[in-house]
Amino acid sequence: MSIPSGYDEIVATYGNPKGCNGNASPAWEEANLVDFAPPYPFFYEGDTSNTAVTHFRVHRLVVPDLTEILQTVYNAARQLVKENDGDSFDTTYYDKRTLDVLAAHRCNLFSGSYNYRNKRGQDVPSDHAFGIAIDFDANHNAFGSQRGTLPDWFIKAFTDKGWEWGGQWSGADRDWMHFQRAQKY
Repeated sequence: MSIPSGYDEIVATYGNPKGCNGNASPAWEEANLVDFAPPYPFFYEGDTSNTAVTHFRVHRLVVPDLTEILQTVYNAARQLVKENDGDSFDTTYYDKRTLDVLAAHRCNLFSGSYNYRNKRGQDVPSDHAFGIAIDFDANHNAFGSQRGTLPDWFIKAFTDKGWEWGGQWSGADRDWMHFQRAQKY
């Protein structure tokens, strides 16, 4: 499925989440949102109890891409471990070390996905309102900041699948934490 570009294509692809009185349409939510279980453990940013994020809501049509992207991220982290530590250890060792690398790069810090709201300063739903966006490590990749900290291999996993990265936007709109399965919106 191709990546939609602009509001009209986004609505044509994902449907219109807008309901009544500034709320999401319950019928649209029921038909389109699903619980997504990430392929490696995520944690809520800033949660000192270290509670795992076992699932979060996204649009059903982003699930295949998101699954493949996050598996690519996991595999890239595992490759870093093998390059650094060698390849003579057992699977349990590599599993633990891979999660350590993901945590060290904060690629496991979940900062949000589906959230019905309008775009900042506009009267149209945000890409989060469609369930087609996800944010990572907001504390270190803040909206409007001068730079972010997510590693290139993490970003590349998304952009290689056609997702737009907010770190490519300019000026005050730059959003380092943000990835969306849409272009030019």
